[in-house]
This record gives sequence, structure tokens and C-alpha cells, in this order.
Amino acid sequence: MNFQASKHENKLMGKAEYNSLIEQGRTFAKDNQLSWNLPLNEDGKVPKALRWNLSRIISAPEPPIFWLSTARIPPSAEQALRKICAANLTHTLPSRLFLTEEWWDLYKAIALHTLLVRKNKLPHVNVNILKIVRILGVCCFPNAPWEVSPEDIRKAYNVSLLIGKSGKTALNMEMVVRLFFDGMHLPVSMPLSQYCRPFSTYQSQQRNVDARRSSERTFRRTELVRTKLSDRKSPDRLPDKQAFWELVDIVFTEQPKTISDFIRFRIIQLCIITGLRIGEVVMLPADCLRKRSYATKDGNPAATEHGISTSLTLRYFSEKNVAQHRKSSLVLTENTQHVPPMFSEIVEEIIASTLRVTLPMRVRLKQQTNQRVLFPELAGVKYIPSYEAYARVTGNIAITRRRLASNFLEEYRKEYSPIVLDKVYQTQVRDIEDNKCALSPQIRSFHHQWKKYVDAFDCEGRKIEGKIRWKDVYFKVSQIEAFLNEFRLKKKPDTLHAKLQNGKLHFPYQNLFLLPVYAQSESRQGGIADLNRYYSVGKASTHDIMRMLDGTANESIFARYRPQIAKQLFLRTHSFRHLQSTELLRLNVADTVISKRFRKDVRHAAAYDHRSLAEDLNNIAVEDEILSQLSERGQTIYQLVKTGTVAGPIVDEFRQVEATEGIGAAIQYLQSEADGFHVTPYGVCLNAFTVDTCPNHLECFNHCRHLARTNNPSEQKRLLDLRDHLAGWIKKLQEQPDSKRPFGWQNQLSHASQRLGAVQAALETKPDGKVFPEGKDRYQNLSNTKKSILD
Repeated sequence: MNFQASKHENKLMGKAEYNSLIEQGRTFAKDNQLSWNLPLNEDGKVPKALRWNLSRIISAPEPPIFWLSTARIPPSAEQALRKICAANLTHTLPSRLFLTEEWWDLYKAIALHTLLVRKNKLPHVNVNILKIVRILGVCCFPNAPWEVSPEDIRKAYNVSLLIGKSGKTALNMEMVVRLFFDGMHLPVSMPLSQYCRPFSTYQSQQRNVDARRSSERTFRRTELVRTKLSDRKSPDRLPDKQAFWELVDIVFTEQPKTISDFIRFRIIQLCIITGLRIGEVVMLPADCLRKRSYATKDGNPAATEHGISTSLTLRYFSEKNVAQHRKSSLVLTENTQHVPPMFSEIVEEIIASTLRVTLPMRVRLKQQTNQRVLFPELAGVKYIPSYEAYARVTGNIAITRRRLASNFLEEYRKEYSPIVLDKVYQTQVRDIEDNKCALSPQIRSFHHQWKKYVDAFDCEGRKIEGKIRWKDVYFKVSQIEAFLNEFRLKKKPDTLHAKLQNGKLHFPYQNLFLLPVYAQSESRQGGIADLNRYYSVGKASTHDIMRMLDGTANESIFARYRPQIAKQLFLRTHSFRHLQSTELLRLNVADTVISKRFRKDVRHAAAYDHRSLAEDLNNIAVEDEILSQLSERGQTIYQLVKTGTVAGPIVDEFRQVEATEGIGAAIQYLQSEADGFHVTPYGVCLNAFTVDTCPNHLECFNHCRHLARTNNPSEQKRLLDLRDHLAGWIKKLQEQPDSKRPFGWQNQLSHASQRLGAVQAALETKPDGKVFPEGKDRYQNLSNTKKSILD
């Protein structure tokens, strides 16, 4: 009886928590002028006119735009759910594959809560949270959110197991249950996350989840064990060597084929040079450069006194900072980065050329923002010719049947000058007016798309009925704007502002990198976008740049500039940041200085440190008195011992001598034992392999063809000592009774005998002669791992 009462009490408490969350969601919706009661059609989708623009709620830069527009589960989840229901009769397929009213309210509330309270990023909310809530809600049908049972959770978890092969969806399912159901005390049974377990038939899929979880939990661990001097910390965070150098060759030497590529190349150039995040580069303001002059107390340039006369800094909006999360998930916070003198000239050229090319787009976008019309330059103009309307709406500069002259194209693509572009357009207009060339047939096809909404007129404003002579057709500007505003929403100019930390507004036309939106004429048969007239202008997009660096995408930079090898080329934009941080560390720049360039906290620098073990050792300071007493190999051993990187009998003996006799005696001991230091495929070892041989390296006496003699007396002495040592060990083993001989003594005796014969052959070889000229090639590379970009 008490159990039933407790269960009923928990249910009431869960529903109260649910109501509280829904009430919070309603408040957020009202504050952001959103309609809470979103209707769903028979497919579980929201009408386009009523869907929520999640990007606009937090003033996120667009594109991309994230919409809250559906309550239906994805096709992959639907397929997985049908498979589970077909295999297990205890699980029935829900009568509807989209959310019920209670779940739909929860879905909207969680969307607003994660964006406005938790300050999560939009892509994370859209993919890792909201999609999971839809899957969970459908799998729990007909139970309400506060009535979810362990069986419902297990069913939903196994559905997520069958989505994709990486296990990411299943991890997200467990996360959502833990954070939003257990964490907010919604269900009767808690905790529910413990029921995220696989059915017996899906154990193989669970192994993928476990592997993914293990890799994600060690994502930022760069201090992993490195077993070779050449091993790097997390080398997978560095850019692929071939892909990186191919990209550098493309963006710094190739002629861009389109105006979009012109902008993309400059974005990527700045990513490589500055190491800024891709989101910070694409959002650079147009007035991003700051120059500062320095002078002596006498007013002379500081360079006359061996100083720096001028410095260049780059102003940008930092993506990660504490203030950003305190106020809003999208408050732009200004920051600066000093540009090294060696890069000043190229950075200035990148900014200047971009400003010159984007000037027409910038001017138009500013006028569109201020006047709130699509064609601000046509103020007072009532009608425009059909060919001009075609160029302004589609962005296609080819308005006649005649192909564009190759000399015009070559001249324009040299610098993408707006002056040359206007010359191309005006030449075609003169040909049309002089009846030298007919209009492009595309103009007629274009008219069929809007003929129900945009009428055809003659030059005096009379509506044309019947047969149309396209050269003499005019369109009404107001009708064109009305059509575009209603039916071409994706091509709407980007005029939404963002807030700066100081309270001021930042508009898209103030960005450095602007692009024509959906200018398909560029990608069709090598066309040109008419930036002087095309109405649709927007900001550059991080997603566009990321897509351009994936060689498997048909429109990527690699596919269009390196088609033969594109499929094997892929880069992550963030790897440029890792590369630059590591290169600065390799050049002995202090991590405190590097942190000032990239981040606020020096503790974060460790995640960007990908130096090899050998490079780490080079940065360890050794006292001059000790340095003078040690050979090069002895210095390496001392550095390893000093940092605690290695262990072994020599290290233990060194510590003991240092403690009892002092550092001087310990250094002498270390120098005498330096020949016991070897780089092996298993790491750095301080054991001499005289008897217990390494099976891969130090096989010089195993008839290696590379072994040659010199006239060095110490070499002769070492060979004699080694011969006596081997002979003594063989004699000792042979004198032992069989019962006392160690396990595997036959192999040890055979191995030592072979080595003794090889040493004797070396002693009999004259200086400069090869010991085993017909022997085998025992050489092996130090590392079988793939070389990184820094190797």
C-alpha cells in the first residue's frame, strides 16, 4: 500500500516538474514573439509560415538556419523501430510516428531551455538533443513524459543502437535521458539512464558504443604514453600531410574559378596564417585591421633604436569566452590578435582584395538593411527590362544568346574586378539595343516561374496580352519584390543583426566576407555571377567551408582543383589551429605567449601540444656543467631521467649514486652507461641487449649487410669485450646440469653461439670493409605509424 502511495506521489511530482518546464517554455516563447500552439499536419510537420526559426531566437549568424519544423522521427529511426517491433512481438509499432501533444510541448520547451538557459550551441541542440527527444517520444507512445517506464527507455535505446554505425546516436540517447528525465525528475521510475542497455541480439552494436564512449572520454588527453622518440601526442588532431599541402598549393597559387572560390580561398588563407577558429574568420568585420606606430622619446621611429616602428593587429569576434555565456548564447565579443611582421603584407593584401571585390555586395546589402527593400538602387524606378530583371533575380550575367567573350572572362577572373564585370554586362546591353544579338532563351523559361504573380508590360507601362517579344518586355519592380518575398525565402538577403558585448549592433554588411546566396550561375558551365546587380547577398558560412574541405563532396575544392586524388583528401578546419600551436611550441615559444595569441587560459595549451617525445626532450634545459660532461647520447638519457620518462636498472642505479655520492659521480656513471641506451620499436630502453636481444633492432651481428668496420680502437675493444662476454656466458650455461638450466636454454645457447660467430667475423674484418657483404638487410624504420605533417 505504501509502495503504491509512493509511486502515486512520484507521478504527481514528475507531472509538476513537467508543468514547470512547459510554463518556462511558454514564457520564453512569448518573450521571443513565438506562437506556442504550433499545429501539426498528418505527417507531423509544422506549416512553413508557423515554424520557429531557432537561429533568430539567439541571433545566430545565418546561414545556416535551424528550424523547429517537425515532430516526426527521422527515416533511419523509423526503419530501426519497425525492425525491432517485427523481431519482438512484445513491442508494438505506435499508431503515429510523430509526437503526441504532451511530448510536443516538452519538445518545444527543451528546445528553448537548452538555447536560452543552458546556452548550448544550435548544431548540438538540433542534432544531439532534439532529434533524440523525437525518437524517445515516439518509442514511449502512448505514455506521457512523466509516465515513461524502464521498458520504454530500453526500447528507445535499442532503436538508437540501430541508427548509424558509430554509436553516437545511442550515446546521445543516454545523455538525453540522464540530463532531461533523470536530471529534471520527470518520470516515476528513476534513474532511467541505467536502463540504456542493449537487447541480447544487439551486443555487437553496443561494442561500437563502448568504443565511441572510450574515445570521447580520452578526447583531450594529450599526455598519453609515447613509446618511441618519434611518437606525437594525439597526432590525429593535426591536419593530414598530403591534404594540407595540396590545400596550400590550391589556395595560394591556383586561380579561383568562381567569385565564391575567391572568397573561400581568402578565408582558408587566414585560417592557416592566423590559427583562428573557422567561425571567427568567417565573421571577421570589414574594418578588422588596426595599425599602431611606435616612436622613441625624441619622436623618431622606434626602428632607429632597434625597436618596432609599426605593428598590425587583427580585430575579430571571439567564439569562446565567459562573458558570452553569461549574457546570451550569441553576444559578439571583440578580441584582437597581433599579426607577425612576416605575415603583415599578405594579411593586408587578403583584406584589401576582399574589400575591393565585395564592395558592390556590401553597398547593396547596407541599403537593403536600411531601406528594407530588395532593390534599393531602383528607388523611383517602376519598370525594368526583362533582361535586367533576369540578371538581378538570378545573378546570371549572360543575358544574350552569344557566349561571353573569353578575353572578358580571363580579364575578370584575374582580379574579379567589379569594373570589368560591369563592362561585360554593358556590352551585352548595347548588343541587345542595337539588335546585334537576341536575348537568352533562359529569360523566357525564367518568366514561366512567376508569370502568375508578375505581369509583363511594355515600355510605357501597358500590360501585354498574347504574344510576347521579349526584347520589349518590362516587369514591375514592386511585383518582383512581392514574389521574391513570398516564394524565394531561401534567397532573402541577410539583414539580421547581432549584438556586441558593448550593446551596439553588428549588421551582416559590416562583415568582411560576403557571398552571393544560391548563385547557381557560377556552378553551371563556368558562368559568372553578376555581383553588381544580384539582389541576394549573405555572410560566408562555416558549413560551406567545411564542406569545401571534404574531398568526397562533388563541389569541394579538392574535387574541382585536384579531381584525381580528391577522394582521399579531407581536412578539419580546427586542425590548422592545432598545427600552428604545435609549430610555435616546437620553435621554443613559451606557452604563455602562445596562449595570449589563441586563448585566455594557459592550461588549455596542453590540448594543442602535439610535439614528439624527442621534441619534448629538446626543450628540457640541462645545466652547463652537466652538459659539458655528457656526450650527445648521455644528454638524451639525462633528459629522460630528469623528466621521469624512463625507468630501469640504470635509472635506479643513477638515483642511488646521486643520493649517496652526489650529482658529479652520478653523471660519470650515466656517461659510462650511455651505450646501454637504444631506440627500439617498443620505445626508449636503458637495458643493454647483449644477451636478451631485441627481435627487431640491434640485429647488426645477425648477418646485417649494413655492418662495417672502422679503425677506431675503442670499437675493437668493445668487440673483444663482447666476444669474451658471450664466450663466458656460453661456457657457464654449458657447465650447468640440465636440471638447473633455465627454461628455453637451447634457444638462448643457439642465439648466443650465432652472435659469437658474428662478433668473431667482425674482428676478422679489415677496417672499411663490410662484415657481411652478402647478408640480409635488417634495417627497420623507427615507427610503423603514419607520418604526421610535422615529420
